[in-house]
Amino acid sequence: MSGGFRICRSCREERASGQFRRDIRTRDGLARDCITCAEAEIAGKWAASIEKELSADPSLATATRTCPKCSESKPLISFTANKNGRNGRNTHCRACQASKMRDWRARNADHIQKQQRKDWLNRKYGISLAEYDEILGAQGGRCAICREEGSVLRDGSTRLAVDHDHATGRVRGILCLSCNQAIALLEQYDHWIENALTYLAFRTS
Repeated sequence: MSGGFRICRSCREERASGQFRRDIRTRDGLARDCITCAEAEIAGKWAASIEKELSADPSLATATRTCPKCSESKPLISFTANKNGRNGRNTHCRACQASKMRDWRARNADHIQKQQRKDWLNRKYGISLAEYDEILGAQGGRCAICREEGSVLRDGSTRLAVDHDHATGRVRGILCLSCNQAIALLEQYDHWIENALTYLAFRTS
């Protein structure tokens, strides 16, 4: 990612866009928490989970096994629970599992993003990625109103939004973020456009 800054929701610090993971659900395409805070939250959940397991079975802290990946002997609590695994734990330790998952995500970043987009379109609007592409293709690959190719996000990429009828859920078209927001204002406030035109008429010199 390149260019732009935003405020992290958790630490409230201004950070470069590159310090945030992608998130197709947000307006600017970036996660609300910076990577540091997101990983800290995950670590906190892991710690809480481990504490809960140890309170239920203290022997997990003393019994050990060797991870075949890093060849280190570690307490059973260092291996995530798996009812089908030996001793009821996974074969590889938590650290090696996490490393493996990070490597997999890095190698499959495009696939993951595409799958997230497909899931989001289906869950939010009830359409498939193919249907989205068909609608956008019929519009010439541009916003149906202003004819721009999309709104430019902080990372330099462009984004288009799905416009739908909030009463029926029916998808009406694909718009840039600005036009989609304008349509929302028009629907929410009956006299918005008249008031806006009046404002401009009196305030424009």
